[in-house]
This record gives sequence, structure tokens and C-alpha cells, in this order.
Amino acid sequence: MPKANALLSQIESSVWGEVQQRLTAVELERGQVLQRPGEDIASVYFPTSAVLALGLETVAGESVNVTLLGREGALGAFEACGSRQSYTRATAWVAGTVWRLPASA
Repeated sequence: MPKANALLSQIESSVWGEVQQRLTAVELERGQVLQRPGEDIASVYFPTSAVLALGLETVAGESVNVTLLGREGALGAFEACGSRQSYTRATAWVAGTVWRLPASA
């Protein structure tokens, strides 16, 4: 159910039908990479049961997780509205479901 994500649950009913038609449920496995620094943002992800880890990479190629993102948020939403480029590495920390929305939407 898309509205299991706190942000999706706040979408006004007048536009919900259009948004819902563009959402795709995706099952993530632990460790699956969703985005890397410098890549174009193609999708926005709304976790429902998955937990995503956002990390920064050093010039030496090391990575450190800086935050976790769960059903309260979205991955790539700000970038999709602006630069369209990822600044973090995002991986599935806990396997589960996310709703994927094309960034162009």
C-alpha cells in the first residue's frame, strides 16, 4: 500500500490518482545499490518496509553511512526537483519494499 509511506500519505486526494498510476512497487535486497554519487536521478524512492542507508564516498573510494531513511521519507525527491544528480550512495540497509516514481513525474 503506497500510503504506508508518510510522505505519500500526505498527497492531496485531488492529485493522488495521477501519482498512484505512476508508482511501481519494488522489492529490494539488502545491499542493493539505488544510486551513486554523480549519477543522474531517474527515480524517487518511497520506502515502506525497506530501510535505505545514505553514504558519502571519499576520494580514496571508502564509504561511510551518514543517515538511514525509512517510511518517513523519500530518496531523490530534492534532487529530482533541482540538479537531477545524486550526491550520495544509497543502498538497501534492510530488505523490503519501496515505491518507485519516475523523477520526471
